[in-house]
Amino acid sequence: MTVSDYAKETRLPMDAAQAQRLGFTPYAPDQAQERVPLTEWGKDHWSTFAYLETVAVDARGTIENVRMRCDSRLHRPFAHGNGLGYLHDGEQFPTRLKGGVERAGHDDWSCVEDMVVEGLIQAWWRADPALSIGGATCLVALTERGWRCAAALRAHKAAGGRYADFTWNE
Repeated sequence: MTVSDYAKETRLPMDAAQAQRLGFTPYAPDQAQERVPLTEWGKDHWSTFAYLETVAVDARGTIENVRMRCDSRLHRPFAHGNGLGYLHDGEQFPTRLKGGVERAGHDDWSCVEDMVVEGLIQAWWRADPALSIGGATCLVALTERGWRCAAALRAHKAAGGRYADFTWNE
């Protein structure tokens, strides 16, 4: 089933049975990677979260891999190139945390994993078996907690705030 077939057939949030029927499995965080708690999130986590909210609303939850910083060593199925045969390597761009601290070995897909752990989103993925690198599809849906957080983030941005300065006080 293609992503466009999926878009015609279902609406997010979907449940586990629906995701399985479409060939998707829950996107589970990499247990080997240290998670970044929500209290330390900075510009990259919050801008990625804002993108995922847009995806959930406007694109039936389908993430465009090329819009995500991807370290192909960490998240090989989501790696993408520049059209010239070269992989974009997110390793060159560490995740910016609160206070300007940088976390190496942490890309936008790591941010997605942090969001799953924090209960802000649910995510499902499906690899393309014909490809050893790239080609995976990831779908996301915000949880009720995620929608509350997204509303606060939008209000912060509407008031002129920056992602780097956002703090969510549930």
